[in-house]
Parts: sequence; structure tokens; C-alpha cells
Amino acid sequence: MKLPDSVIATVEVALDPPTAFAVFTEEIGQWWRPGPINWNDSRRAIGIRIEPGVGGRWIEVYDASTGEGFDCGRITVWEPGVRFVFLYQDAGHTVEPQ
Repeated sequence: MKLPDSVIATVEVALDPPTAFAVFTEEIGQWWRPGPINWNDSRRAIGIRIEPGVGGRWIEVYDASTGEGFDCGRITVWEPGVRFVFLYQDAGHTVEPQ
């Protein structure tokens, strides 16, 4: 089985690691840039959220009352302030479990 391509991104911010982790995961709806190229379905998307913990979902929100929508990915490593790893997919593609 061919492993999927991976991306590693590093950004330096003027915050301590626990705060940076919290802002990235808990406040993603505040900094994720909405727009046609940033959504899987820009006509329906109203927000984005991450469910905390291993197995949590990265969700493009379509329904304000339930918070449900398109599952963009799954959290595979959740180490607050240390490491955050997830599988991400765009609409029309599937992520193979590793």
C-alpha cells in the first residue's frame, strides 16, 4: 500500500505552546479564512470546528443548530501544547487509514 503524501508545516508565533495549541484548535473558526477556495462546499459552509482528542473530527459546518457538516478529517494525535496530527481530506477524496 502506498502511503499518502504528507505535509509538515511549522509556524512561529509569539505565544507559549499551550496557548498556541488552544487558539489553533479551539478558535479555528476565528482565524480560518472563509472563501470559495477554503471550503469544500462554499455555498453551504458557515464555519469550521475541531473536536478535541484522538478520533475527533475536523468539520466544515453546514448546520448552525447541530454543528454538523462535512468531515474534513480525523485527529490522530492530540497532545495539547506539544503536538497535533490529523488526516485531512477534500471533498471527492478519501483518506486511507494508516
